[in-house]
Order: sequence, then C-alpha cells, then structure tokens
Amino acid sequence: MLAIICIAAPSALAQTSKDIKQKIIGLNAYAMCKVRNSGYSIERASAIIDKGMSAQGWNSYKPWLKTKGAANAVNLTGLSMNKSCTDINPRSIYFKDAIKAMEAIGL
Repeated sequence: MLAIICIAAPSALAQTSKDIKQKIIGLNAYAMCKVRNSGYSIERASAIIDKGMSAQGWNSYKPWLKTKGAANAVNLTGLSMNKSCTDINPRSIYFKDAIKAMEAIGL
C-alpha cells in the first residue's frame, strides 16, 4: 500500500493576522494605484478587492480595513507605488510616510 503525505508550506499554515493585514494593505494599494495610473474605474478596483478578499477568506478583516489607520496606510502605500503598480517606489515622496503609517498600525 502506498501512502501519500501532503505537507503544506509552513508559511501557508502559520499565516498571522499581521501577515494577512499586510497582504490586505497591498491588495488595496494595488487597486488604488490602478485607478490612479491605469484608468481603472472605482467599480473595477472594488471588484478586485472584493474578489481577492473573498478568495483568501479575509472578509472578516473588512471592518479593520475601514479604520483610519488602515485607510491611511492603503492611501500612502498606493501613492508610493511605481507607475505600473508592480512594486513600491522607495524614491517616492510618499514612501517614508507609507512606512510610518504601516508601523503606526503595527505592521
């Protein structure tokens, strides 16, 4: 008899609230960046966020996302992204403030 053992990657098993919140900030900042730089509509950006959060099982974090601190972190992170929305631009005038906003909410 052949036994098959599946072992999940440790990061997949041990995803902390902090990890999830960082990813939620990133997802929302990406969508905001796409509105600003790629002409996405607010509706399209909202759909990206809703689909991503639902697919990952993060809907319980929606109230947290509406807090002043989280909204500020999303805004500043989105503003500090490069024009193609693929990464943070450390030369952005918003970069240091984005880092401070993340630290202010414990991320």
